Amino acid sequence: MEPGSTWDPENTIANPSPAAQDEPPRSGRTLPFTHMKIVDQIKAIANKRWVQGSFLGCAGGEEFVRGLLRGSAEISVGHATVHMETAARATAPFRFWAIECFWLFMALCGVLFLAKDLIRIARRLPEPKPSPVRPATQLHAGLLPEALAELVRTGRIEKESVPRLLKDLRPHLRTGDETAVLHNHVIEWVGVILGLFPLAGTVAVWIESPEADVRIFFTILLGGFAVGFPVGLMALAASWRRRRRRQMQWLLDREANYQAAHKSSVAPAQSFSAAP
Repeated sequence: MEPGSTWDPENTIANPSPAAQDEPPRSGRTLPFTHMKIVDQIKAIANKRWVQGSFLGCAGGEEFVRGLLRGSAEISVGHATVHMETAARATAPFRFWAIECFWLFMALCGVLFLAKDLIRIARRLPEPKPSPVRPATQLHAGLLPEALAELVRTGRIEKESVPRLLKDLRPHLRTGDETAVLHNHVIEWVGVILGLFPLAGTVAVWIESPEADVRIFFTILLGGFAVGFPVGLMALAASWRRRRRRQMQWLLDREANYQAAHKSSVAPAQSFSAAP
């Protein structure tokens, strides 16, 4: 049983009939991607966060690297491309590095958007929808927490005990407890990848900038990001794993207490029936 899988013991969500599957979509429903028009498909792809993050990261990174290589930074200050503010590193170093910091910030924001959506895809989480419309007769089936799914997968808890333990655990759950982190190291790798971008920026500053003060400033600034991204995400993943292990121990104690109480209540009835 995988974490994040749905558990619906009471079969609250009925399977739609073939006639209901063939009926045209009503309000609140969306057509499958393959049934959309080409223009709608392009819009759906452009609205994805990983696509937007990729474009933002590539555009900001390209302008940042181009400014370092040419020695002059450009930024639009109007509504047309002809209104461009240009600052040369030799004549206006302050404006030059201010524009470069802006493009570097845009590139890092794009990388963050991209990494966030890739983490969501790796966790097999659905795309966030602003206002999903569901019929009143349908109920949300609860996502199975990873701690409970891990105990079932390893055979330490029987599947018959899942509804009861899930009911006991539900008041203590938080958003994201169904995310797979016990055997998944995607978060750490994302932190390492994010740390490579400011590290590359630091190397580029040391290669391109002849001023020692500028090198020291950007080394401290970008070095903090280069270390902070992997260390922060590693600490976040470690805290999530500690929470999963505490939940697993709590579930095991709960199951052991239930089994002990159940056996103690069944034993007197068996001895009474066996008496002459």
